[in-house]
Amino acid sequence: MWVANKKRWRDSRMLKRLRENRKSKKGFTLVELIVVIVIILVLAAVMVPSVTKYVAKANKANCKADAATTLTQLQVNITDNYTEGTTAYTLPNTIGNASKATDHITTASGNPTYFATLDSEGTVTKFSYQNGKYTAIWWHFHADNGDNPPLPDDAKAAVEKFKVYYQNGGNLLLTRYATFYIKDLSIAKDERVPNNSWGGNEDSPEITSSPWSFPITGSESHPLFQDLRWKDGDKSTVYTCDAGYAITNSTAQWHIGTDWGGYADLNEWRNLTGGIDLARGGDGAVVIAEFEPRANSGRTICIGSGCYDWYGKGVDASADYYHYNVEQMTLNAINYLCK
Repeated sequence: MWVANKKRWRDSRMLKRLRENRKSKKGFTLVELIVVIVIILVLAAVMVPSVTKYVAKANKANCKADAATTLTQLQVNITDNYTEGTTAYTLPNTIGNASKATDHITTASGNPTYFATLDSEGTVTKFSYQNGKYTAIWWHFHADNGDNPPLPDDAKAAVEKFKVYYQNGGNLLLTRYATFYIKDLSIAKDERVPNNSWGGNEDSPEITSSPWSFPITGSESHPLFQDLRWKDGDKSTVYTCDAGYAITNSTAQWHIGTDWGGYADLNEWRNLTGGIDLARGGDGAVVIAEFEPRANSGRTICIGSGCYDWYGKGVDASADYYHYNVEQMTLNAINYLCK
């Protein structure tokens, strides 16, 4: 009897202990679970766009790098096989891992593909590269009449497409006479082209007697002017070529002054165009400008300085110490606009 009572007593204590343990071990309530789910959703909403943006940026960078490599390989092929002034040269079916497009790159299928055209001297005037997600386009056009440079028909036809691209957030780098696009693309608020332009002939360029440069006072910290080669450590002046360089001095700038041009001073130019002056010529003209996004539009960098010159006919530009700055500024501009 005592043994049975003792057993029942132990069982009673065990049941009591189990009930106390159940009371002390509480689970998540429905409200707590909902809060946790909301937190997870908020974190996902924040992280997913960032990851997507990072992936897109990486894809753009890969497209740009692959395009540069393909263009270099194409130029080597042209050098080895092109006969000047003839039509004997045929674009290779493949360059690196890119196949030749049968038509303009925007209608070509395949991954990746390239498209190129050459002039009679074997110079690549147009080059496009498509990797299935992004397209990199390089186009060279020179006009001797810098006061009113005529655009090729295919460039005129592309204006509306560029405008849609720009108005939907696309960024643009416009150099030399391409700065005239700011009117047709409605980039400048006053929808005017640079009011002061001129340029020489590529076949009879001017030979510089001393290094050419332009001042960037006040804009030294801008991303466009980083990692350049400076003269005597002076970071307020950008040099783009040394003495002996063959230059066309193709210029498209904004004259500032009460004498003519419509911009009495810099403040009036800024207010009318909506631009930011990043560099000015020796006469005070705006030679490099940035146009920040308006509404849903993209950002635009305009480089209209005659010092910004890629092609020195008959001159080994690789031996020019300061010509490196033209390449570096271009790289800086592309990286800045890709952010």
